[in-house]
Amino acid sequence: MRGKNAYDALFKTGENESRKYSKGRNNDLVIERNECLYGRFYFYSKMQRKRYEDVIELLSKEYFLSSSRIGVLIESAPKEDLRAFENWDVKDFERKYNFLNWKIN
Repeated sequence: MRGKNAYDALFKTGENESRKYSKGRNNDLVIERNECLYGRFYFYSKMQRKRYEDVIELLSKEYFLSSSRIGVLIESAPKEDLRAFENWDVKDFERKYNFLNWKIN
């Protein structure tokens, strides 16, 4: 049957095959995500002057995380990580995270 080998290679694993990847989250990617999240939080709260609740809701939609999880991440963030963005302007955000929209409304 056409494509059967490709299907089998993707979805069927033998009992003796070991996992070729580790379970869980990649810590480096989580750190990068959180750094971007902190920058986005600073942008919305300080540069756009949005209310805390509105910022949490926006970030929840952007990062596909629950509002409570966003709140925990922001509240537990090292203060120096949040203060790192104090001297940034919109151009700095656009250079570092060019995949996001940084237009001020």
